[in-house]
Formats: sequence, C-alpha cells, structure tokens
Amino acid sequence: NANGQGAATVLSNDPTFPNLAFTLYVVSASRAIFIESDGNAVMVGDAFKQQTNTCTWGKTSLNGLTILETSGRGASGNVTDLISFTANGAGAAAAGTNDENNAGTVSSGTALGGTYSIDSTAGACGRGTLSLGSPTSHTYVFYMISTSSAVIQETTSGVVGHGVLQQPQSGSLTLGTLNSFALNLAGTNAAGANATREDAVGQINVGSTGSVIANLNGSFGSLDINNSDGLGTAQTVALTSGALTTGARSTMVLKSASSTRNFVLYFVSPAQLFVMGTDPTGVAIGSLYQQF
Repeated sequence: NANGQGAATVLSNDPTFPNLAFTLYVVSASRAIFIESDGNAVMVGDAFKQQTNTCTWGKTSLNGLTILETSGRGASGNVTDLISFTANGAGAAAAGTNDENNAGTVSSGTALGGTYSIDSTAGACGRGTLSLGSPTSHTYVFYMISTSSAVIQETTSGVVGHGVLQQPQSGSLTLGTLNSFALNLAGTNAAGANATREDAVGQINVGSTGSVIANLNGSFGSLDINNSDGLGTAQTVALTSGALTTGARSTMVLKSASSTRNFVLYFVSPAQLFVMGTDPTGVAIGSLYQQF
C-alpha cells in the first residue's frame, strides 16, 4: 500500500504449514519487517535485499574478521552466543573467541575455528554453511545480504536460534569526556527452562576512562525493565555506577541499588556494539548504540 504496509504469502514444502501469511512494513528500498498473520505460529523478523543483481556469491564473499550474534533455545533453556572468527576467503575460519550463556551456564573467551561455504548457484544464491569448533560444537546456515553481513540460523542439534553475521569496521570504540549510549536487551529473568521473558532498554553515561559518570543532570543512566509483570514506573531502575572497557571484545558492568549486571561486548562499528549478558542468573542479548 501507499503507506508502506503490505501482505505476503509464502508457499512452503512443509505439509503442516503449506502456506504462511505475513503482514509487512517497508522500512526502505532494501529492508522490510514481517510479522506472521495466519494464526499458525508466531514469527517476526526482517527481510533484507541482497546487494547484488546476479548470483556472484562465493567463498570470497566472506573475507576477514567476522562476528555473529545469535539467540534461541536449547534443552536447558534460552541460549545466547557472541562469536568472532576470521574468514580467509577460501573456506577456512581461523579461531576467534566465543562467549555463550546457556541457560545461565556461561563460557567466556573460548576459541572456535572451522570451515564455511557459500553457494553460487541460482537455486540457493548466497546460501552459506558454517561449522565452528573441534570437534564440531556449532553449525549454522546463513544467507548473504552484502559482503559484510548476513542473516544466520543455528542448526546445532538441540538448539533453535537465529541472528546476524557481521564483518565489523576496523578499530575499537573511542571514548570522549562524556559519552551517551542507548542499550537494548532481550532475554530471561532467571536461568533454566522455567525462566520467563525479560526485556530491558536503557541509557548510560560513560567518561573517557570507561567509568559510568553523571551527566549535566546528575544521572548515571537508567534501565527500564519488563519481566512479564507489566511495565510500570517501579521498573525504571537508576544506575549508580559501572564501567565499560574498549576493544574488539570488551566488557561492561552496570550497578544499581539492587543489582549488578555483567556483559561482554563485541565491536561492530563506532556507533554499535553487540552485547551479551554473562550473569548466571539470566540470559540477555542485544546492542549498545552510541548516542553522541
């Protein structure tokens, strides 16, 4: 429609759900947001236009430092991962780092290398596979958007998860005298299979040394948390202190009067970092965006 709202029907080979219906909203000429509207399942996500008019994808389409962010669910509960590796343009992935929170069991800084492939045939244009770990501990299927990004789905046995694959810009976050960041997180309010949904958004102020500092209004920052109890003013939590380190892989701690939350961050660009919670009491993943 003229206002950017539309509809889509996808025909599948699944005999249970042969037709999937969606409502969509156009964001730009290269992106639209889809939400399922047929009552068969609950799905929402993005569609991205591949940035090539012909099927010229191949192993060389992925070359250099690469990071991926995924979230989903395993046998024990929600699972989140931040992984970095270096693609050589020929199918090999040199080991980088892997940070995972599997239903509250956190493993940080482990190295994972492996192999990848990207299909250049017309029937599967830009479809790739990725295997990381020795022996194999993570497997994925992905579809290239551009030579620096892809949508990715985990195919590891026992895990349902998806996310994005991104080749970050060079360098790391540079902090000035006063830096303002917006935080967006989705996860759970406890560890294990019985955890319920918890989402959080917030804003933090950071000084040149990485410490959380007060802005001109005296605020260190705050978090608004919805943990399935209904969002209200009582869930706006004022931050009291914290710290943000800089680097390709960095860390963040945010403290309030009632809690301390710990995170690991992977640099994407000077304006964005992927963020994952590393506390055993819950699971959280999202992004930190620089406001100025």
